[in-house]
Amino acid sequence: QKLIGCPKPRVTKEFEPDPMANDVPDDDAVLQRCCVWLQVVGFGEVFARIAGVSSDPLVLYVHGSGSRNSSVTWTHCISDAARRLQTASGKAFYHVAIDCPGYSRSPGDRQTIRSYPSEFLAAVVRATGHARAAALVGSSQGAAAIFNAVIETPKLAERLAVCHPVGHAVERYKAIKQPTLLAFDINDHGHPVSVGRRMRQVLPQPTYFEFSDGPAASTGWLQDHFAEELVKLLLQQPSPWPKHRGKELPELTRLAGGVRMWTNAMRNEYGPWYRPVMPVPLTAKTEAADAAAEAIDLEGATAGETEMVAVADEMAVGQANVAAGEVNVAAGEVNAAAGEAEVAAGEAEVAAGEAQVAAG
Repeated sequence: QKLIGCPKPRVTKEFEPDPMANDVPDDDAVLQRCCVWLQVVGFGEVFARIAGVSSDPLVLYVHGSGSRNSSVTWTHCISDAARRLQTASGKAFYHVAIDCPGYSRSPGDRQTIRSYPSEFLAAVVRATGHARAAALVGSSQGAAAIFNAVIETPKLAERLAVCHPVGHAVERYKAIKQPTLLAFDINDHGHPVSVGRRMRQVLPQPTYFEFSDGPAASTGWLQDHFAEELVKLLLQQPSPWPKHRGKELPELTRLAGGVRMWTNAMRNEYGPWYRPVMPVPLTAKTEAADAAAEAIDLEGATAGETEMVAVADEMAVGQANVAAGEVNVAAGEVNAAAGEAEVAAGEAEVAAGEAQVAAG
């Protein structure tokens, strides 16, 4: 009986790209900024920018509904708040700003944060390794989401902070026991201050601010004061629930990138506090050097990275000099060709003269 040999199995190896291949760790010992993928049970992967130590109390940030919005909204606020908290309490807290499903880097359905705010945000909190948040922070649609979430799941968070908030049937908010920070721009007609004043009347523990930021202002109240007020909320306003015990569950995260990814917005995204990101014009001479420098977050750059920029600058100047030399060589070759043509013409004239002499 003939035996038929089985083919050897083909073994393939799959390699995940290194998320730090084109990035760097944060050398700021307080912030320790990086990016992660949260494995959110029931909702899939969610991209997040984080800062601080995961064993510290959690502050979770939720952006608004505009198509250009993302976790970048909160980067300045997080850096400011974390440093203030570290100075005041010795803890920077654990700050997590998410790209909601369907926004920026996070896959999924944009309706998730609207339709399932309580289930989704509770799953996100658990994915960070916590049973509840020290504070939920929301803007616009994110504000509505955190209000709805704590109405359905009261112990999800100990405090709330919102800016540019919107809300539906705000009379329901009288059930919200958490101390709540509210900030309204009286010139923002998309988020009418009349709704904010109703919230202030209904909420049991409001801290309320109205401000007026003109459209041409280089900075605004939120950029200058919101982080400061958030820190006061976290340190001075007691929780209605038993004291926060820090990290209580396993973290469901994997690294996505370092401080460069944390700092830089993607194309067509708004920057911090919803401000447009302005492109930096490049000159022809230093284009290579500027491109190298643009890829490095100078706030967290190491000495090695600064040296890389200097080297790139020298390379760009060298490349420009080489190009100039090539132009000079080409010009010399053209002149030589012209000289050869003149010699050939002279030789032709001599030959013509000799032919005339011979004929004579």
